[in-house]
Amino acid sequence: TWDNEINIIMKKPNYNRFAESFNKSTSASENSMRLIAPELGNGYFSIARVCDMSHTIVKKYYKWTDESTGLWIDIFPIDSLPDDGGATLRSQNDKCWFLCGSSAPISMDYSLKRNLKTLGKKLLYCLGDRGKEIRIYNSMIAKLPPYGSTDLVCNFGSPYGIKDTHRRIIFEKFNRVVFGNIETMVISEYDTYLRTIYGDYMQLPP
Repeated sequence: TWDNEINIIMKKPNYNRFAESFNKSTSASENSMRLIAPELGNGYFSIARVCDMSHTIVKKYYKWTDESTGLWIDIFPIDSLPDDGGATLRSQNDKCWFLCGSSAPISMDYSLKRNLKTLGKKLLYCLGDRGKEIRIYNSMIAKLPPYGSTDLVCNFGSPYGIKDTHRRIIFEKFNRVVFGNIETMVISEYDTYLRTIYGDYMQLPP
């Protein structure tokens, strides 16, 4: 909220079809689009990103892939919520995000606590196995109930944790809206979705 980017949300069956049909070439040529996703084995985050290789981003704090990335758009798959609420799965997601946060800088402008946490990430990045952690995450995702079998669904790759849990029905109807100079689709119940995560998102942040 309060930024000027677009994130993409896909129901899990649509996400699977998208990932399977996208160009899986490992040779990312200039001016090409490519998909980096945990299911393809080329990403260590629990979300997918479509990358525009004709552009370059210089600064990034997360080592979420070992490949060139270009500029990207995040894709969040929506999965069924298991009976246990998915607490173990979210914990594994947090571990994947933590391991990838090794590029954050250490600075005298930051608190000692923040710098120590960053140092811990850098050490874990060198000693830990990001590939193993995302494989564990993928195996847990694969054991979730089929999409459509539960009334509640969750974005398990979300940084907002349990807040990003919603009624499945809100992802069934869409409206077309203008965003910048393009027309795109949003869920009809976007207000419900945003308030579930952010509360009063119409209130400007400090």
